[in-house]
Amino acid sequence: MGTEIIIALIALVVSGFSLYLTFYSFRQQKRQNDNFVRELRVNANRDIIDSHRDLFFEILKDEYFVSKVAPNSNEIEQFKTEMLGTILINHCEHIYKTAKNNLFSNDDWIGIQNDIEDFFNWSIVKTRWQSNRKFYSEDFQTFIDNIAVKGRQTKLMDVRL
Repeated sequence: MGTEIIIALIALVVSGFSLYLTFYSFRQQKRQNDNFVRELRVNANRDIIDSHRDLFFEILKDEYFVSKVAPNSNEIEQFKTEMLGTILINHCEHIYKTAKNNLFSNDDWIGIQNDIEDFFNWSIVKTRWQSNRKFYSEDFQTFIDNIAVKGRQTKLMDVRL
């Protein structure tokens, strides 16, 4: 009878260990899947931003398109400036979304926040942001407001999901 108890205990320990390994394996797989989904989101966003940028630059290079959007010669420079401001803001938004998906190290993110703060102090970006901020998500607007108010960062501003 003592041997049966020992065998049952060994079977119980082996079953418990097997369950632990199965749980650990599922957990690892979920992390990998979550990382993959985050990377897909960021890549999809980057593709959209890249296509917008390419489209904007193609429009800017073509006098015909520019003349259709800005029929008066004094509007052409303003139109080009606004498009450039939009390109820069979209670039910052993509970086922000990448950070939200935990794809930067903390040290990189601190430096990137400072770069974004610099961008938003450029008059071309500041002016465009004032007129177009409503087209961006509320969390990105809040992030930009915080960067603009707090200025250069020396510690991590957490935006991660």
